[in-house]
Amino acid sequence: MPAFADEPSNWVHHTAWVENNVKIHFVRCTPSNPNGHTLVLIHGYPSTWYSFRHVIQPLADLGYDVIAADYRGAGDSNKPMTGYDKMSMARDIHTLYHDHLDIDRAIICGYDIGSMVATSLALQFRNSVEALIVLEAPLPGTNRFDILTTSPEFTWSRVFHYYLHMQPDLPEMLTEGRERMYIKHFYDRLCYDPSFHTVKDLDIYATKFQAAGAMRAGFEVYRAFLKDAEDLRANLKQHGKISVATLATGGEHSRFTPFIAEQACEFANDVTHSKIPHSNHWCPEENPTGFVDDVHSFLSKRGLGGVPN
Repeated sequence: MPAFADEPSNWVHHTAWVENNVKIHFVRCTPSNPNGHTLVLIHGYPSTWYSFRHVIQPLADLGYDVIAADYRGAGDSNKPMTGYDKMSMARDIHTLYHDHLDIDRAIICGYDIGSMVATSLALQFRNSVEALIVLEAPLPGTNRFDILTTSPEFTWSRVFHYYLHMQPDLPEMLTEGRERMYIKHFYDRLCYDPSFHTVKDLDIYATKFQAAGAMRAGFEVYRAFLKDAEDLRANLKQHGKISVATLATGGEHSRFTPFIAEQACEFANDVTHSKIPHSNHWCPEENPTGFVDDVHSFLSKRGLGGVPN
């Protein structure tokens, strides 16, 4: 079923069981003139695949086979009680495209929490990733994450919710029946221009997060941060940095963006840095054209999809 009334007819909704108790929902847009590359988009919190609604078609028009998934616990994917460490969430996405869709290698793009999942995927499945694109989140296990989450400038104004969400039971109690207000506060607090988000958009997100278990699943993503840090450090100690081409980007007006490249250099050897104009945290929604241009410019320079003939 279309998620919104004017959704293009060539966007096809699917589900796939990637574990016994984990069903992943995703939207796929197959290009009419493919360039031979698959682009997997992984959203953040409090979002779903819908956060990429403005960029799916433009990216497909450039020849990419676009897959936008609801990660474990979000949107129309189911909401198990466990498995919210990012290595497990990354295995879900890898199983989806590699095993279910028979795609050997893909370009992985994640923002916010999705950037943590994307990085974990690239670290675990190095031969299955053509390029990595990360934006708008500090990564547990990096030195930059430790700095950003202990600096008063950031903990008080930007990442205080990390600590709230990690508490057992409390955030569920505080947000029950108030999901829409909470989500609106998130978007308004971290945007460049609040007009980018319509009432319809907010209603769609609120409906998904009002579903049974949805807020609990969202908070579990944050409660796994300590495990995520351990897993990242262990992987880098055993295998070293990834060599895949990595784009570290973010909103021109975001407080995270100046640190994203430095952070990426902690886990990747080949890092490109850029900024997406006229946006803060919610780049694919605030400036979709800038997001598409940024991604396509990086990939084209790496020989990963020019404009199809």
